[in-house]
Amino acid sequence: MRDRTLGVILTILMVLLFGLPGIACLCLGLSSFLFNPVLNSQAGISPAWTNSFGAFGLCIGFFLLLITIVISYLLLHRKPESTAVVPATPVTPASSDKPAPPTNPDEPLPPTI
Repeated sequence: MRDRTLGVILTILMVLLFGLPGIACLCLGLSSFLFNPVLNSQAGISPAWTNSFGAFGLCIGFFLLLITIVISYLLLHRKPESTAVVPATPVTPASSDKPAPPTNPDEPLPPTI
C-alpha cells in the first residue's frame, strides 16, 4: 500500500471489530475459570458447563486477537520498493546477411541467392 492512511484506518477498524471482542472473550473465559466455585454455589450451575464456557471463551479470544495481530501486521508492513533491472549496455539485434522475414502475410518473400 502506498498510502499508509488506509492501512491505519483498517487497523483501527480491525482492533474495534476483532481485538476488543477478543479481549472480552478472554476476560469472560478466564473469569468463568476463576469464579467457578462462586457460580456453582450461588446459581446452581454445573462445573462442566462453566469449564466448557471458559475454555470456549479463551479459545475464541485468542483466535480473535491472533486475527487482529496478523491482519494489522500485513496492513502496516512496508514492502521494499522493487527496482526494475536495467541492463548496462543496450541490446542490439543480431545482424546477419539474411533479410528479415516479412511481417505482413501479403508481402512477398525476398529473393534467395
